[in-house]
Amino acid sequence: MKASLLITFYNNLSELDLILKRVMLLGFDIEIIIADDGSTIKSNEIFTKYRNNGLKIKHIWQPDGGFRASKIRNLAVLCSNHEYLIFIDADCIPDENFVAMHTKLAKKGFFLSGTRVLLSNKLKKYFFNNPDFKINFLNCFFFFLFGHTNKLLYKLPFNMSLTNPLRKKNWKKVQTCNLSLYKGDFTNIGGFDESYIGWGLEDSDLIVRLINSGVYKKKIIRGAVVFHLWHEIYSRENLSSNTDRLKYAIQKKIRFAKKSVFKKN
Repeated sequence: MKASLLITFYNNLSELDLILKRVMLLGFDIEIIIADDGSTIKSNEIFTKYRNNGLKIKHIWQPDGGFRASKIRNLAVLCSNHEYLIFIDADCIPDENFVAMHTKLAKKGFFLSGTRVLLSNKLKKYFFNNPDFKINFLNCFFFFLFGHTNKLLYKLPFNMSLTNPLRKKNWKKVQTCNLSLYKGDFTNIGGFDESYIGWGLEDSDLIVRLINSGVYKKKIIRGAVVFHLWHEIYSRENLSSNTDRLKYAIQKKIRFAKKSVFKKN
């Protein structure tokens, strides 16, 4: 199945370069769309380099108006050519089976939530110095043992996903740094609500509205892993207003985004 990989990005070229190096290792024919939320640094050279190495990359940019991830992701989806969408952030390194598992386990009427592993700052530097690094159980065990990851990652010997009837409507702990779904399910609810400005909860709002519209959660068990690079905590000055928006969406069982580039059918 053809898929579009949407990478949310802002200014950090070194991290984006690392992620694109890892994407090349996937050995998967995929459309890559960089959802650029107002970067001011020049990025043409890095895109040219990877295009020359065979990656299909589109760069979608909007002026810097603060943290507006919702809008730029919607604009990126508008430019996508494939029926299946996979979302990550430019501070998340995909494991070698990341795209393959998301596409293999895709099912209409469901969104897939993969596994996220947080890296220490020291381990982040190691990945930068060793971009071709192979992940296995042994090194994951020592990473966890010495406090460089937040969980012990082990890979099951087969691809597996779980639809838990008791948790398929649970929106918590699902994040768009590791999420996939059919484009039709995404656009049917208006995608991300662009009234969310500033860091926080725009992804939770998306999941709540998906569930309200009858699109439910499937958890990929110990697979489709992203390794989240350590970074300073973002400003959360708009979190309280975003929290109020999310509470309203939950209470009123909102389905379609309040503000969106997509039109309601």
